[in-house]
Amino acid sequence: SGRLDETITDPAVIGIFCSNCWRYDGESSPNGGRRDICVNASETLIDLSALSVPTLILCGDKDPYLNMERIRTAQTQMPAGSETRVLPGGAHAMMYEKPYYHEFQKELIAFLRKE
Repeated sequence: SGRLDETITDPAVIGIFCSNCWRYDGESSPNGGRRDICVNASETLIDLSALSVPTLILCGDKDPYLNMERIRTAQTQMPAGSETRVLPGGAHAMMYEKPYYHEFQKELIAFLRKE
C-alpha cells in the first residue's frame, strides 16, 4: 500500500518525514534519483554515465516504489567502485525503520570508508 509501518517506525518520525516530503516534493514527487528508479518511471533525470565518483545505491527489497531491474541496470552504468546493496526486509523508509536503520547506517558508513 505504500503506507509507513508504525509498528517499526516511530509515528513522530513518520510525521516529520511525510511533512518534509509534502513540503519539498509537493506536486513534483517523485523527483530526482527516486524518479529514475520508480516502478512507473517513464523518464530518467540523472545521467549515470556522468557520475565521476563511486556511488552507492542502498535500498530495501520491500520498497514498493522501486523497479529492481532499473536498479540492476544502473549498477552497470555507474563508475568503478560503485555498489548496489539491497537490504532484505527494508522498505521505502528503512533508514527510519527500527529493524533496519542500524544496518542501513552500517552499510553506508562502510561504503564511505572505502578508499
